[in-house]
Amino acid sequence: MALQAQFIMYVGEFSGNSAVSKITSSGGVSTLASGFDFPQGLAVDATGNVYVTSFGINKITPDGQVSLVANGTNFYYFSGTNRYYESLNALAFDPHGNLYAAGDNGSVYIITPAGMVSTFVTGFSELTALAFDSSGNLFVADYDSESISKITPDRVISDFADFVLNPQALAFDPGGNLYSTDVAGYIYKITPAGVLSTFATVPGNTEGIASDSSGNLYVSVYSEFGLTRVYQVSPAGVVSVFATGGYGEASDIAIYMLRPPINLDSIKLSGANVTINGINGISGETNYVLASTNLALSFSRWTPVSTNVLSASGNFTITVTNTISPGIRQQFYILRH
Repeated sequence: MALQAQFIMYVGEFSGNSAVSKITSSGGVSTLASGFDFPQGLAVDATGNVYVTSFGINKITPDGQVSLVANGTNFYYFSGTNRYYESLNALAFDPHGNLYAAGDNGSVYIITPAGMVSTFVTGFSELTALAFDSSGNLFVADYDSESISKITPDRVISDFADFVLNPQALAFDPGGNLYSTDVAGYIYKITPAGVLSTFATVPGNTEGIASDSSGNLYVSVYSEFGLTRVYQVSPAGVVSVFATGGYGEASDIAIYMLRPPINLDSIKLSGANVTINGINGISGETNYVLASTNLALSFSRWTPVSTNVLSASGNFTITVTNTISPGIRQQFYILRH
């Protein structure tokens, strides 16, 4: 039997207390940390630490400890001979643990796990959202041009969807569909083939969007009453109130899935192939196999070699092929959510 997805949700509060709120999967709301400078973008790493834009980027541990990851002076552009600091609107992690930040002047920055900041791509107008698909491609929303672009890991840029009204936030569901919100409460669905349709509407001004592993969407809203509110949208498009929080303008939203231990059923080696079978996972969850010849390396430096999405029953089979050769004395594998 597949397990029900459990998670911790984080919502930014752009005004009011300039805080980041923590919301459990049962709807309980509390403040994780406060006192930020316009916390517009949020992202959660693989171990549950929250990253938030302020002047630069701050890290918040699960127990609320705040530290600086990258100073705001790292993010800038020139107009003539004058240098201006760029406001950061969105954050997202790639499969290797690198953090990406979108600026309001059209640049995307990459921040390595060691804290090194560099420009990934530039040339857009006003970027408002970032999201990675399961293959490691980055999708960016340009508010001014009302478009969504796809950027491959080797920085090849292509148009993905045009005429997306005021894209404010992006999120993928487990099926690979991309969702975008606008400020008027509309949620748009874009299939992997780029087909755009209206999926649902919610009351108020939509700000952030995130998906859980069961395909439910969660949308942060600044309502006409000044309340920070989160709506849940089911895979069938049914809208309901999930949580109501503080009295500030909601910004981004991020979800950290509380994943149970992976239940391995068997691991088999056949020639150069390794087959991994598991049971009783979370339906729709994606598992990754990472490989390395050096057990001492951090997991962010291991190489992804295979992925697999759990079935409706929560079972999975992953076959890693052509990974063992006479020139490799030993190869280590780890299975990650």
